[in-house]
Amino acid sequence: MDLLSAPVSTAKGVGPKREEQLGRMGIETVRDLVLHLPASWEVRPEATPIAAVRPGTEVVVEGEVAGRSFRFGRGRRRTLAVELDDGTGRLTALFFQQAYLADRFPDGRQVKLWGRVDDKGRLAMPRTESEKSPFPPAGERVPVYPVRDGIGRGWLRALIHRTLDEVLEALDERLGEADLERLNMAPLGEAVAVLHRPGAADPPEAARRRLAFEELLRLARARELRRRARAGGSAPALAVDDGLHERILARFPFQPTGAQARVIAEIRSDLGQPAPMARLLQGDVGSGKTAVLLYACLAAVGRGRQAAILAPTSILAEQHYDQVCRWLEGSRVKIACVDGRMPAGERARLAGGGADLLVGTHALVSKGLAFSDLAVAVVDEQHRFGVSQRRALAEKGGSVHMLSTTATPIPRTPAHVLYGDLDLSVLDEAPAVRSGVETQRLDADNLDQAWAVVDERLAAGGRAFWVCPRIEGDAPSVEARAVWLAEKLGRVPAVVHGRMPLVDRRSQMDAFRSGAEPLLLATSVVEVGVDVPEADTVVIEGADRFGLATLHQIRGRTGRADRPGLCLVMADEANERVAFFAGCTDGFELADMDLATRGPGDLGGLAQSGAAPFLLADLDRHRDLLDEARRVVQAETATAVPG
Repeated sequence: MDLLSAPVSTAKGVGPKREEQLGRMGIETVRDLVLHLPASWEVRPEATPIAAVRPGTEVVVEGEVAGRSFRFGRGRRRTLAVELDDGTGRLTALFFQQAYLADRFPDGRQVKLWGRVDDKGRLAMPRTESEKSPFPPAGERVPVYPVRDGIGRGWLRALIHRTLDEVLEALDERLGEADLERLNMAPLGEAVAVLHRPGAADPPEAARRRLAFEELLRLARARELRRRARAGGSAPALAVDDGLHERILARFPFQPTGAQARVIAEIRSDLGQPAPMARLLQGDVGSGKTAVLLYACLAAVGRGRQAAILAPTSILAEQHYDQVCRWLEGSRVKIACVDGRMPAGERARLAGGGADLLVGTHALVSKGLAFSDLAVAVVDEQHRFGVSQRRALAEKGGSVHMLSTTATPIPRTPAHVLYGDLDLSVLDEAPAVRSGVETQRLDADNLDQAWAVVDERLAAGGRAFWVCPRIEGDAPSVEARAVWLAEKLGRVPAVVHGRMPLVDRRSQMDAFRSGAEPLLLATSVVEVGVDVPEADTVVIEGADRFGLATLHQIRGRTGRADRPGLCLVMADEANERVAFFAGCTDGFELADMDLATRGPGDLGGLAQSGAAPFLLADLDRHRDLLDEARRVVQAETATAVPG
């Protein structure tokens, strides 16, 4: 075993407990340790006399402990207050919920503290210099590492720097000189050293690019390993002959678009193979994803197997269920809608063979729920689920064909790296029945004009959504707007938001779908899963508080039939993002802008928190590096596979 591949426990100072803590941070080997990069760098200020300390500044102060006391907070948790005197004045340092540190500050001891001064002139949670953790020289940039699970930044910094001295020369450079020059990159060892120890100057851009590339390369390799593992697996081959293919298409109340036909052909080919399908279906708002995912499910049911559709919300699950029931009316297919309110025994009966096609929420992946013969699993709006939930559904059938869908377009280049282990399909053609949506901007205060438009369109027989960014509080909120709209309508409109009991939410949605109440006031809970063809108007208040992808999804609730849609976005007229949205109807262009202005978020579905696993890589700025990472991994794969 080479030095870099050795377990992190071989590093000096790493015992069993620390090894476990580091493992939870993804640091399992020495290589992982030295490639655990700083999230930022800070500069230690010069020492400041206490008399010169000012609120809002970061300072280093040194003096004698002149007293200590304890203050009680919530739950009787004690805060330690230490008085420091340097001869020019006194300063209080607060250690919140750390009363156990009191023994470190006996009266008369000389201590040095580093921290930020709050608005009351106190040091809040400062660092303390010690022999094991000395402060760096003033003016020197110090790396700040991401930590968790009780790992201290000072301890981790010392461990990384100590280990770096031993292994730096062993870091393997996999790029040739020509590639390094072409990409304007520093060698790996040089880049690692300068990022961990930048000195007095900011780390050079070439070093940042080299390590950003390393992050993207590691992700691309992990995706390739998952792809190869899937290719080596097995799943039931579900050959869809021409007869079954035509019977499924005959159930659709429309002629598939060219894009739908292309993607259906891709899925049909996947299902016929003994290796499990793992395909991501991207489709812009209203592109017809439901028909495609239903095709995959019916291909399994038509061969005597089970299929399941996992949806992130009960609204979306119920809509899929209703639509499937309409399309399959008169067939012998047994369909069931499963949610957490259903008794566990009934869920078990349905999954155990009582239903051919199950549509549901997270209840489908609950522990103890076993399918009798699951062959195809669909995860709709897959980015709303964690990796473990998607895996749990796949494992319900041992080895099944998986189709994931998203109506949130992902910029093409990031998608190839983030989902490199999946086959990508794109629905890039809208059905002919859609009439399109016109978008108009209104100033945030122009409510009367917005209402005049809505009132006119309701009078003409249309239906409208009115969307607010929050449930409670001052406008724009559902709570405040319900009162205002009730004055205009003479009644309270239908209201839907995430905190409502499910039975109430269903009742309000049914009233809107049936037309009994033509106006629906809601939060972004209606972003997906609401298909009311009669809806031709949507007002989005506080549009600047939504991401572009969410705005695009909400806009897509209208213009879904022969009624031209109108979307009124209300925000400050100077807001550039909202202006861009109003002038753009292409979901991929909007995704590109969202990526550039808001960061990657959870594009990869890589973590429940929504944070992409990069410290230096930027999915928008480093698109050239994304392509290079794919190229390198493809070359490595070609070399590794005999042939």
